[in-house]
Amino acid sequence: LILGLLSLIVQDSPPEPWACVFPELFLPPVLSAIPSPELGEDSPLTLRCQTKPHPQKSTWQLFFSFHKNGHILQERSLHPELSIPEVKERDSGLYWCKVALEGHRVQKQSPPLEIKVQAPVSRPLLTLQPRAAGLAVGDVVELLCKAERGSPPILYSFYLNGEILGNYSALHGEAAPLRFLLKSEQDAGNYTCEAENIISRASSRPVKLSMNGTFCPQTRL
Repeated sequence: LILGLLSLIVQDSPPEPWACVFPELFLPPVLSAIPSPELGEDSPLTLRCQTKPHPQKSTWQLFFSFHKNGHILQERSLHPELSIPEVKERDSGLYWCKVALEGHRVQKQSPPLEIKVQAPVSRPLLTLQPRAAGLAVGDVVELLCKAERGSPPILYSFYLNGEILGNYSALHGEAAPLRFLLKSEQDAGNYTCEAENIISRASSRPVKLSMNGTFCPQTRL
C-alpha cells in the first residue's frame, strides 16, 4: 500500500516548468587599442569597442561608453571609438567599455584592457662624489647618474673615454651608482653615463676626472 501511494505521488508530481530561453541581444564587447596598448608618449591612440547585435536586432541602436580606472571618459553615445591625439604617461591604466541597447536596460561590459604609455628618458646628469680636491691613486670615488624623466625600468651605463665600465638597472627613479678605486693614472679621463629605457636613450655631458686633485665638469659640447 505504501509503495502504491508513493507511486501515485510520483506520477501526480507536477512537470518541471518550461525553461525560458531568450536570444542574446548582442555579444559581450571587446575593447582594442590602435595601434597598440603599449606606446610612447605623444603617440595617437584610438580605443575601439566592438560587439555584434543579434541578426533580428541589427536595426537597433547600440550606445557605447568608455571608462578608465573607474572613471567615465565618454558618456553613452553612438560612437564605438574614443580617440586620444597625444597620449601621456598619465594616460596609462585599465580601460574598458560598456554597451547598452536602445530601449533596454541590458548593459554589457568588456574585459579590462591595460594601456601602458612609456615616457622617454631625459638627458641624465653625471656627478662625482666626493667632490673634494686632492684625488689620488688609492682614493675611492663614486659616480652618480640620474635621468629626471623616463618610464622605468631605466638601464644606466657608465663609460671612461668611450669604454664601458659597468651598468645598473633602476626601477623607481633613483640615481645609479658606480663606486670604484682609483688604481692608476689610467683612471683619469672623461667619464660619461647613458640612460636607456624601452623607447629611448640619452647620454650625459662628459665629466673630466683629473688625478691632480681637480674635478672639472666639461663645458657644453
